[in-house]
Amino acid sequence: MRKFFLIGIGLFGLSLSQPSSAQAPGFQPVGTIRQIMLGIVTPTSDVIFAVPSKPRKDDKDWETVQRSALTLSEVGNLLMIPGHAKDKGDWMKYSKQLIDA
Repeated sequence: MRKFFLIGIGLFGLSLSQPSSAQAPGFQPVGTIRQIMLGIVTPTSDVIFAVPSKPRKDDKDWETVQRSALTLSEVGNLLMIPGHAKDKGDWMKYSKQLIDA
């Protein structure tokens, strides 16, 4: 009986020392939606929208376009985190479309 008690205490202590995989990381919004739009979305979308009117000369120019597209896509994820998401309806739908586009 005492042996089972000690094993139980040991397992309990071991479970306390292990980080819980069930806990989600805490997201802490830093910028406002306005700051995100003006600081990230506008500059990166300007690069993408300029492609038809300003042809790219080389691979380095195209890498800039690709990085801008990746950044813009990741903003879709950023806009869906708690604290930035305005609602669970259209806001989430449009943020997902930004990722998909």
